[in-house]
Amino acid sequence: MADPKNEEETIDTTHVGESLQAESRLEEFFENHLKKVLLGGLAIAVGFGAWIFMKEAAKVKEAGAAEAFTSALTQADLEKVSTEHKGTNAAGNALLMIAERHLTTGKTEDAKIRLNEFLSNYADHPRRSQADFALGGIAEEAGDYATARQHFQSVADSGSDLGSLAMIRIANLEVADGNLEAAESTLNGVMQQFVGNPFINLVDSRRQDVRRMIAQAESPAPEFEWPAPAPAEEEKAEETPSLPPTIPVPPASLPEGTASTSAIEIPAFSNLEESTEKDAPAPNAADDAPEAE
Repeated sequence: MADPKNEEETIDTTHVGESLQAESRLEEFFENHLKKVLLGGLAIAVGFGAWIFMKEAAKVKEAGAAEAFTSALTQADLEKVSTEHKGTNAAGNALLMIAERHLTTGKTEDAKIRLNEFLSNYADHPRRSQADFALGGIAEEAGDYATARQHFQSVADSGSDLGSLAMIRIANLEVADGNLEAAESTLNGVMQQFVGNPFINLVDSRRQDVRRMIAQAESPAPEFEWPAPAPAEEEKAEETPSLPPTIPVPPASLPEGTASTSAIEIPAFSNLEESTEKDAPAPNAADDAPEAE
């Protein structure tokens, strides 16, 4: 029967042998690859140092660009910041301000060029959503609803506070297309997705507007009919008393020698005085002369 004590000593010896062999292999590895290990460590150290240097240099560059942007007053100053400090957040801000000034002065195409330049060169800029929102508004005003929707959707997906406003604009596009149900669904989603958003009350107000439009579409008001004009009353001719032009006279009352007739003509009132004067006898001059004594 084997002695337990001897067995434990054998096991311990085995473990010690394995440890010595592992150390030997590690030493052999370092002897064969020491140069590579040293070079690798040196590369890591250099890389880390370069990263620190670049980070600090970027801070200095950003600080210089920010100072230049802060002191820029004219359009020319902003153009200088955008070119001399290209790649910095300050240069991106300068591009956005240039575009904003173009929009203020009605130069829409120039604004579009600057905004697209911003999107192409400043993918990680913190104000990227503002450029997308502005381009969406320009496209919507031009009637290019497909492009407008793309920009507004980019804003909504960015997580920016402008996301809720962008979804309202998308709902407006759906209303313009006559798809009221889709607009309501979009706004319902905004109410759930952007809880606590500073513009959430505006979203709810727009949703109520859309719901009223849907209700009106489902129950349209009767068309207004103008009342038919009342029939014109016949004007009654004024009855003015007038003498007939002739007065009937019975034939028995006619004097002898008078032609048979059924009526004797009576002159009008306006001619009575004239007729009387003509029929009266002329005054006799002898009658007017004084009698001789």
